[in-house]
Amino acid sequence: MVKAIVFDIGGVIDSDEWGERFLDEYAKILGVEKEELDRVVRSQRHRYLRGNITEDEFWKEVTERLGVKADINLLKKKYRELLTKKDGALDIAKKLKGKYLIGAMSNAGKEWYEYRAEKHGWKDLFDFSVNSFETGYRKPERGIYMTLLEELGKRGVSPEEVIFIDDRDENIAAAKMHKIKTIKYISPEQLEKELREAGVEL
Repeated sequence: MVKAIVFDIGGVIDSDEWGERFLDEYAKILGVEKEELDRVVRSQRHRYLRGNITEDEFWKEVTERLGVKADINLLKKKYRELLTKKDGALDIAKKLKGKYLIGAMSNAGKEWYEYRAEKHGWKDLFDFSVNSFETGYRKPERGIYMTLLEELGKRGVSPEEVIFIDDRDENIAAAKMHKIKTIKYISPEQLEKELREAGVEL
């Protein structure tokens, strides 16, 4: 029996936090090659997603390592302009609210997460959340899944009573290692179909 459904955020409930659009825009703003920008961002992004640095510190580190000067507030503003709302899975999660325990588990930076939650309409959707910026662990690391199981245990839910939805194979595989049922997200239609097949009432 399914009691809880846990959603990934970037790529499922909402748009991804980084990708080609971001690279294109920031490469132009900063006057650097996309490959170099991507390398530097990835080297610092993991610190931000783990909650080790703030968003301001993240952009400061990125610009310093690139050897360029830029207005941090402008970079932050541009980032928010590039974030796009993603419907589909969000609509499904809203249908499930009240029928099941609805959770989120995400690799996310604090300020980016909070902005999207407010702006894109899912701030009050989740009964609980487990995020990398709070735990210090990122999917598919064991620590974040253990935190998820602790949160579920507090609510009387066992791993076998959970469905975890994510769009990345490595995160799905890690969840299965903890006996959590999974659905790899491809499209809203596919998700709805697989939820029904798992006995979930929509």
